[in-house]
Amino acid sequence: MQAFGGQQATHRHLHGRFNTPLQRLGLHHRIAQRVVQRLRADAQRGADGHLATAATATATEHRTASFADWLLRHPEALAGA
Repeated sequence: MQAFGGQQATHRHLHGRFNTPLQRLGLHHRIAQRVVQRLRADAQRGADGHLATAATATATEHRTASFADWLLRHPEALAGA
């Protein structure tokens, strides 16, 4: 679990480095913002956030993989980017 936690911390750091320039362009990851707000609200209620965090991570990774697959199949979507 400790190694997995370290890997996820690195993963999150790299996402942050990728997202920062996008945010400067006005592109904001609203889903992530909502997830953070929800997890904070759950924590304030005293809920154990482990299950919610695991489910969110799994869903986010699945969505990311699905989008990447679609994007690789439709390279024209990035034409001119």
